[in-house]
Amino acid sequence: MAITKIQSESLNLADDFAFTGTITGAGGNNRPAFIASHGAGGFNGYTVTVGLFNNEILDTDNAYDTSTYKFTPQVEGYYHTTVRIGFDADAGYGGHQIFIMKNGSPIYRSEFYLTSNYHNNANTSGQVSQIVYMNGTTDYLQGGYAVTTTGATYGSSQYGVFQSYKIIT
Repeated sequence: MAITKIQSESLNLADDFAFTGTITGAGGNNRPAFIASHGAGGFNGYTVTVGLFNNEILDTDNAYDTSTYKFTPQVEGYYHTTVRIGFDADAGYGGHQIFIMKNGSPIYRSEFYLTSNYHNNANTSGQVSQIVYMNGTTDYLQGGYAVTTTGATYGSSQYGVFQSYKIIT
């Protein structure tokens, strides 16, 4: 069925349409986007620490820096961002906090506590996800973590991930 002119009639969306020419204003672009996983490592005490997400899995526009762990998209917009951290052990049953950090400061966090049932239980993880506005020039994101006791250690890299992508608006 060819569309030559649309008047006050409705389209039957169950029909197939063959378009020729250029269609504009449809779809969008979820770029830039990146995914980086975290290598193993330990941490102690309550200090917000930037996660060492140095294993780049995806980086559509070369916007993620594996040496500074910063995502600097250079495209204004809203970004869906997730930070997940895995923990192997917690010797003090402490609180575990995971942060989305913007321009070096925590802006969103998730927190959970391990009880005696999960003490020294491997492969425990938590995450925070949020939509973050980026100005497209100077804003950058990092993933971070903190614990309220000493003795917690990171899990393997498959349990730690930092990722973000632009939302089509």
